[in-house]
Amino acid sequence: MNTQTGTKTASYAETIVGLKRELEIYVANLKSSPDWPEFERLYRALRTIEELAGAPQTTLEELLDLKPASAPEPPQKNAKTKSTLALGDQVETEVATEIEKGS
Repeated sequence: MNTQTGTKTASYAETIVGLKRELEIYVANLKSSPDWPEFERLYRALRTIEELAGAPQTTLEELLDLKPASAPEPPQKNAKTKSTLALGDQVETEVATEIEKGS
């Protein structure tokens, strides 16, 4: 490993440690909330029931709606582009000949 790669790795490691320290403050604040014991109890119950049911385990990331920085943004809902088609509607995508139309 060359020195530049080693320096980058050390820099990343320091950044990770620093970010974890900052997050620990927020975690401590959350845990000191009067609502924390109930949140923790409900989350543990959810995980236990999911395990018993053989269902996928809900992560805190999912529950708190935390998305990775690399996750693509969901498409924006725009009323102007909303489809007026209903389930079962058919759309002709090509020009139909008179025979195909039944004329």
